Amino acid sequence: MAQLDFPGFEKYLSAFDFPRLFADVLGWNHASSEAAWAKDAAGDTPFTRRTVAELGGVVAIQVVVDGGWPDEQQRLRVWKHIARGHAENLLIFTDKQTAASQSQWYWVKRDKHPETGKPRLTSRRHDYFKGQPVDLFASKLQAMVVELSELDSFGRLPVLEAARRIQAALDADKTTKKFFTAYQQQHLELLSHIQGIDNERDKRWYASVLLNRLMFVWFLQKRASSP
Repeated sequence: MAQLDFPGFEKYLSAFDFPRLFADVLGWNHASSEAAWAKDAAGDTPFTRRTVAELGGVVAIQVVVDGGWPDEQQRLRVWKHIARGHAENLLIFTDKQTAASQSQWYWVKRDKHPETGKPRLTSRRHDYFKGQPVDLFASKLQAMVVELSELDSFGRLPVLEAARRIQAALDADKTTKKFFTAYQQQHLELLSHIQGIDNERDKRWYASVLLNRLMFVWFLQKRASSP
């Protein structure tokens, strides 16, 4: 698996610099079109958008909905509107175009209902707020990292593979979501008890290393106790 540049990831995600995050850290291509902010509307939901990166026909688009933070109905309406022109997409909703402090990475899974067999859409939402530790988000997006050796001579990746990478990163089930939520809560709780480390970044790093090692020991104990 391709390795994630964690310092670069932390730098650009914390700054909400999505173009450089995708290009310099995740290895995606720079947006060739629609890279500037443009007004758009999905029915009665006006919004502003810009394409931040592309990969194999998949686009990552930053979206700011006019009038405040969008609800799920508005997010899905915007997704359907954008999907008409970009069938495979990843939307990043932010509260502002610049100096943003809140984001939601929004991907929609297409499959069939297990009982009726009818097509259905299921949204996957992953939030990142300014000041939040980036460790968990980095572990999620690891699957989206692309190395140069994986691209063809034209610098492309097959669209199905690009879509698979996004699904692997963002299509978390309820058990995984519960684990990430619990981990984040424990991480924040541990941070509040750490003393003697003044640098906030070093303190978060120390808390992450400690929690990861504790989980590793727990898994070893669990394995040793299994019949």
